[in-house]
Amino acid sequence: MRVFFALWPDDAVREQLAPCAAALRLSSGARLVPARNYHVTVAFIGEVTAGELDALREVGALQRAAARCVSRPAAARAPRPLRAHVTLARKVSQASVQQELSALERRAPALTLLRSDTGAPHSIYTVVDTWPLLYEAPRA
Repeated sequence: MRVFFALWPDDAVREQLAPCAAALRLSSGARLVPARNYHVTVAFIGEVTAGELDALREVGALQRAAARCVSRPAAARAPRPLRAHVTLARKVSQASVQQELSALERRAPALTLLRSDTGAPHSIYTVVDTWPLLYEAPRA
């Protein structure tokens, strides 16, 4: 099974992202991601066994610690720079010129470990576990 850590936004954030996705000019073969699947990927882990999934659930502390739990050859799990991102479309052959986006309220209540099933026309994400995030009070 394929897994990754993500910030799973609430419906209000998804509603803010939907017009951004709708404004994309996509090439043929590209497809929009359903709004219910919007998330911020924090650390992509990849294919894991059931035992490794159990270890990842215990970790809940992002890529460096998670990589030690996965039994791939060292070269295959060399650390990659963090590239937090929101996927709005898939199968895009060339990125379109992006208009400047207005600020979005970016709050997610938890860090989430998700399983990605990619056999259907759209990926199906299943929540494996969550860990609450703490937010600082806004500064006046």
